[in-house]
Amino acid sequence: WTVGEAGFTARWDGATWTQVSGGKARDLWGMGGVGSTGFAVGDQGFAATIAKGGFKVGSVGLPKTLKAVGVVGDGQGGVSGALAVGSQGAVAVYKGGVWAPETPPELGFGELTGAAGFSDGTFAVTASSGQVWQRTPEGKWSAVASAGRPG
Repeated sequence: WTVGEAGFTARWDGATWTQVSGGKARDLWGMGGVGSTGFAVGDQGFAATIAKGGFKVGSVGLPKTLKAVGVVGDGQGGVSGALAVGSQGAVAVYKGGVWAPETPPELGFGELTGAAGFSDGTFAVTASSGQVWQRTPEGKWSAVASAGRPG
């Protein structure tokens, strides 16, 4: 999958790229998925679920730009959870088919730039400051590394 400006979304099937309709006019910044289910995130809290049936457009309930999404599989080709992150410390959690905003005080209002999900339900989140954060399946946050900013 790839995403871009004005809702552009395309899927690679191993041989060719095919544009997928359904993206709205918002710019999309991040994409993540497991099996045949993906999530696209972007401007103004935009979040879409993309599956074989097409787009299901929604919002995470935040008026901030989301830049990345990490996804955790359920071990059977489905999704057990996802975490979207972005500008001004934006964090949203996807569980049980619903997005909900989360405001971890540890993260402040920094630029969150990346998210990765792991099979144990843990997520890693990177910040533009060089900080790396971990979120446990129980929702607890901790700093795990700081690389500093490149000069």
